[in-house]
Amino acid sequence: MENQKGWQVCGKKLVDRYLIKGLSGMALGLFATLLIGTIIKQLGSFFSNLWIGQMLMMLGKLGTVMTGVGIAVGVAHQ
Repeated sequence: MENQKGWQVCGKKLVDRYLIKGLSGMALGLFATLLIGTIIKQLGSFFSNLWIGQMLMMLGKLGTVMTGVGIAVGVAHQ
């Protein structure tokens, strides 16, 4: 009985570590890069004729492209 309880505790720790915290970090990185990149790109489209608009559009595109890096950083942070 005691051995079975030990396996349950070990299983719960693994589920918490890999499923809960891992997926939480993935969501954090995904939403941070995609949402912030989209918002910056939208702000740049308001000023598309100015140099600041061009720069914001480029930064927004870069933010959305860096989604994989954002997910990796989010998982590592958790």
